[in-house]
Amino acid sequence: MLPVQDNQKAVISELLKSADRAIRDNKLAHAYDFINKVFEIDQRNIYALAYRERLLYLTEAAAKEQSTREKAAATKAPSAPASSQMQPAAKTEPPPAQAPSDPRYPPAAPAQQYVPAPEHAETAGHSIQKSPAATEAYRRLLAEVWEDGNIDPTEQARIESMRETFEISKAEHAPIELEVRTSLFLDAVRRSYQKGVTTFDDLQKRYRLTQFEMQSVQPRLFQLLQSLKSRGFVMVVDDDEAFLSLVKRILEDTGYRCLTAISGEDGIRALDAETPDIILCDINFTKPNMSGFAFYERLRAVDRLTSTPFIFLSGLDQTIVVRTGKQMGADDYLTKPIDAELLLATVEGKIRRARELKSHYNL
Repeated sequence: MLPVQDNQKAVISELLKSADRAIRDNKLAHAYDFINKVFEIDQRNIYALAYRERLLYLTEAAAKEQSTREKAAATKAPSAPASSQMQPAAKTEPPPAQAPSDPRYPPAAPAQQYVPAPEHAETAGHSIQKSPAATEAYRRLLAEVWEDGNIDPTEQARIESMRETFEISKAEHAPIELEVRTSLFLDAVRRSYQKGVTTFDDLQKRYRLTQFEMQSVQPRLFQLLQSLKSRGFVMVVDDDEAFLSLVKRILEDTGYRCLTAISGEDGIRALDAETPDIILCDINFTKPNMSGFAFYERLRAVDRLTSTPFIFLSGLDQTIVVRTGKQMGADDYLTKPIDAELLLATVEGKIRRARELKSHYNL
């Protein structure tokens, strides 16, 4: 799929705003049309996916309420005597307006009935559903707004509109926004530190982190700074290119230099000119490529790499495999899917320990 261009992003933004207004005005058919136009541009747009899930919920809720009203009206209506057929019909209220006949759009109830406020959800007969897509879309919106640390009235209005559309209460909004501001703050710290900046008061002010909030951020900030101070050169060997890309991004985003290879043979060739601080290697490779165990044995025959920390990677969480790797002398063993925090903690600890030993023994 081709990447979305900047001009397309602008069009998508306007379509999503139109969809949001249509939902708030109880024009669900129009909202569907706007969302479908977004999908024509970007089939994976997280905001469109969230709006679509919200629309499905609203149309289903509207249909249920319409059915409930019709059943209630039928139950309350008195049976007319036969003679009344010759009498003038009594004046009645006109029936509720119907939504378009398109089967995608069930009959719509008034907005105030089918989109109840959260505190009235139970009495209105609804259970408010917040899909992961909706929450993620809201989180990404907040990240976009808070990117530069400044929120103008237009951006604030957009946040409020999205919050009401997805029925995210103010109490639910607070922790999501705090996590967004915290993540942006830590990302900014990483970039600043790599440029030589060591004080971050301005960044704290930019993302409006109070002293109380900073108390909860301090452990993550300390871990980040420790990683940046101890960053080094990591080699990762795996035949899964998607996995390699993921691990490379995690490591480089934290300040490490990362070299990747898709086979043990490629890794051996790369090591002719490179000396990493730590090596991570998968165990199982497609034949006829050497296994991770064979790759490890080859490395241990190279004098300059004998003290380099070595970690096995595998999706096999089996005792025999773990035991074999440890008996061979590997420093650690990590299983897939990889946990980013555990990966970083392991790499950081092994590199720091290896450097301490080299310094102590003047290696």
